[in-house]
Amino acid sequence: MLSERVLIAALLVFLAVSVANSALLMLINSEVKPPEVRVTVLTCEMCDTPSVNLPGVTVVSKRILNYPQGSDLISRLNITKLPAVVLSGLESATGYEKRDGYLVSEARTPPYFSVPENRMKGLVKAVVVDADCDVCINFTAVLRNLEASGVKFSEKKVVKEGGFPVLRYGIRKLPALLLSEDISLYPQFSRFSQFLRKSGDYFIAEPSGPYIEVGTGRLRGAVDVILLEDSACSECYNASVHLAILERFGFFINRTETVDVSSPEGKRLVRKYGIDAVPTILVTGDTGVYETFMPVWSQVGTVESDGTMVFRKPQVLGTYVNLTTGEIVQGREVTRT
Repeated sequence: MLSERVLIAALLVFLAVSVANSALLMLINSEVKPPEVRVTVLTCEMCDTPSVNLPGVTVVSKRILNYPQGSDLISRLNITKLPAVVLSGLESATGYEKRDGYLVSEARTPPYFSVPENRMKGLVKAVVVDADCDVCINFTAVLRNLEASGVKFSEKKVVKEGGFPVLRYGIRKLPALLLSEDISLYPQFSRFSQFLRKSGDYFIAEPSGPYIEVGTGRLRGAVDVILLEDSACSECYNASVHLAILERFGFFINRTETVDVSSPEGKRLVRKYGIDAVPTILVTGDTGVYETFMPVWSQVGTVESDGTMVFRKPQVLGTYVNLTTGEIVQGREVTRT
């Protein structure tokens, strides 16, 4: 019984101390006033006015100055990009840099107003030189994707070949996409810059294929695909997976044909191209336009003297038949998305 009384007494003391500490903290917190901050937003006519989020402070004043208003403060704090936010009355804040007793946050991403150049930067002019081609890349859809990723456009227009000086910019393939130099200011640029070439004031994207040849109007990049299979091998992977892979790389497949390896045509193809494993594919037609794909193809296939592309490594896709031994070989299944 005595131990219970001691325990209860200790618990009461603990609760009393906790209440006292809580009351003391409330008293201390009530006497600590949040910092009083003055906010100056330096913006421009075409700039988006930034929101200012400063938790735990009291904003006693806020002014918005539209350039060239605030030029003295801009010069004093060496501000080069607008919009910018300037704080006084605060020692530090996330995303702000201390300059001459102030905290400064300049525009980090385009579009922004360049004070030294006295102009907006990051507003991209885009031109799509279109073609009458239902199977070619849709560059207007590419523009929509760029816009959704945050790229801002000052102008977007779609013209036909005759409405744009394509030869001046060395354009030989249509459709084509031209983006003004400001596209290089965006972080997204590094992800697709290897697909662009610079000509004059534009970065230009042209399709590897299919495309319409400038001058002749000829459709380039149409290919035919033969799927060479062994119908007796139920375990073998389905050769049609090759079609999805080719289409993912932009190939325009005009016609497909499935040939069994035991048929006269199948035997002819095996002899002609020295094929020793199936399933496989043979790609013929205007394959030469897909230059960017060839380094990939060289790892899994060959290009024969007549231009036919022959897939040589079925083991990277799954189970296949070794035609030399007749053995069914378990290949590596690849997860495809």
